[in-house]
Amino acid sequence: MQKRQTLQNLNQKLKIINQEKTTLQNAGKAILQSGGGFYNASQINLQIPVKATGKLGQNYYNDNNIKPSNENMHNALLQIKKKIRHKELEEQGIYVNHKVKVPIQSNQEHTELISGLDHELYNQPNKHYRKIFDANYFYGLNEGNPNEEFELQQREEIEREYYTKNQGQSRAKSSLLKRANESKKIIQVQQQQKLEKYQHELFLESMAEQRQQEFEGLVSQNNLTEISRSQKIKKGILKNINNKNSQDQNFLTNEPRKSPKKQIKFLDEEQKRDMIYQSEQDLNKAKKIPKWKLQSQSIRAALRPDQDRSYQQNQLINEGLQNKDLIPCPYCKRKFNQNASERHIPLCKEKQLENNLKKKNQKSAKYFQKI
Repeated sequence: MQKRQTLQNLNQKLKIINQEKTTLQNAGKAILQSGGGFYNASQINLQIPVKATGKLGQNYYNDNNIKPSNENMHNALLQIKKKIRHKELEEQGIYVNHKVKVPIQSNQEHTELISGLDHELYNQPNKHYRKIFDANYFYGLNEGNPNEEFELQQREEIEREYYTKNQGQSRAKSSLLKRANESKKIIQVQQQQKLEKYQHELFLESMAEQRQQEFEGLVSQNNLTEISRSQKIKKGILKNINNKNSQDQNFLTNEPRKSPKKQIKFLDEEQKRDMIYQSEQDLNKAKKIPKWKLQSQSIRAALRPDQDRSYQQNQLINEGLQNKDLIPCPYCKRKFNQNASERHIPLCKEKQLENNLKKKNQKSAKYFQKI
């Protein structure tokens, strides 16, 4: 209700201002005619800038003699305006002291509403050109407005009221837009996660199929080798398998190796290795051989090609290269002499305990972060 009353009051004031405008224009023309001024829209007048000279209506002053008298004209028009306002106030029953300037009336209710707004949005016009009474600050207007200050205040009040009304709506719209953008981002992230899961599942299925095919191929190969071996045993090809001990003794005594019989050409690689495989008794004998002799035998076995080596010969190579006098560390699995092991093992034990404590602390921190 209060806002409606203010708008009604403003409309009434606008009507009064339009009436004042017509009266002031007529009064200004009379003053200019009495002072010897005249109107002429010539090419010379168009060269004069808008804000440099006085203006009444749409015509500029052309005579140089009239320019010094612009201030006098300004004061005369102000006096006419004051008289009209004083009469209106006296009609309303308000006493006016003619010696004191009439203060500009302000609506306190409206100023309280607008106290928190930004006044930078409603910039005031340039005050350097206010001395010229009828200057046209707004180039969109066709005629100069004598009551320009009052109209500016009036327009600012209307704009501020409109701003206060639409302020809540604009904030609500902005919040809705933010929520919509956030929801879109969440949906996009969920879609990406679903695609990644689907691609990962396809990859796992393809890898499982490949491994299954490889496993089935190996099983089929092993079945074929077992069938061929059983057939050959029935024919009596593997008669020389019982002569293992004789060949193994030749290897340990460094005697020249005897060439196998012609029947061995038809055997597989696995069956050839079985022909030369040593018994458990020979392995026990090999352990009792001194260290220097094992090393020499391992070197000789390493010089032979891979195809002619047996499983036992490969073991001898590894045993000859290993140094069994060294003591292994139970924590880092390295080997040291007695003096070095006595110094190293307690230090390695302390380090391992520290690492275990760090791992436990990290796991507990991750657990609490999830919670």
